Amino acid sequence: MDKIFFLTLIFLLQFSTSFAAGVVVVAGGGEEGKPGDQKAWSYDLYKRLIDNGDINGDKKIKVAVLSYYKQEDTWYSDYFKSLGAAHVEAVVAETRDEANDPKIADKIKDADVIFFRGGDQAEYYNNWKGTLLEKNIKILDKNGGAISGTSAGAMSLAGFALAGGQELGSKDVLMDAKTKMLDDVNGGSSIHNDFLNIVPDAIIETHYGERARLGRTVGAHAKASEDFNRKDLLSIAVSEHTGIAISNGKARVYGNGTVEFIQQTADTKNIR
Repeated sequence: MDKIFFLTLIFLLQFSTSFAAGVVVVAGGGEEGKPGDQKAWSYDLYKRLIDNGDINGDKKIKVAVLSYYKQEDTWYSDYFKSLGAAHVEAVVAETRDEANDPKIADKIKDADVIFFRGGDQAEYYNNWKGTLLEKNIKILDKNGGAISGTSAGAMSLAGFALAGGQELGSKDVLMDAKTKMLDDVNGGSSIHNDFLNIVPDAIIETHYGERARLGRTVGAHAKASEDFNRKDLLSIAVSEHTGIAISNGKARVYGNGTVEFIQQTADTKNIR
């Protein structure tokens, strides 16, 4: 099955010419394997981040684990070290002021890998958009670093991110294709194309199968297509315990679940 997904995604992602030279890993959520477990679904996927190599030239791999909330656990630190990272640092910015604080934002300057924890993608957008931290993340991406996220952290990497702050579900879209749940709680569209843009021209959905998000994904896709007059967007919908690693515009699927790709065709019709 991996080979089928691999070939399909190679074709679809050829259209993105602005991809950085590094690797982008999108994880669909769910519990990762135990540190050191080479048979776990997450092992080969997350290992791609470490295998991207030493970007800053200090002959060791440094990982920055990013979040907008304080972390009490060291699980990700233990996990990335088990994969070969020499140093793992938690970088937390709970407010826009903290995301603009060089003492926090500059912690990622010498990182080789950035990993976004799960949570609420609207918090990432509202607290980090236009900040020094976002700027430094984009610099690492431009320099060929490895960028990754799980759940909401993965969704934040999309060029068109669903980050409106509402508890949108498939039922909302199926009952009303123009549901107000597709609006941002602060006004305007829930789809934002002015944030990280690590995976250009795409919408990312996670927890896809487990939370029955087909309707939500199609609704978000249609909303983005209409709001931004873009009929060439690609939706990447990833289930739990599954992920994709994207490099040079090509990608491979890892894990136990499914990945679905949605794109408009010449036969697609928008019905009001």
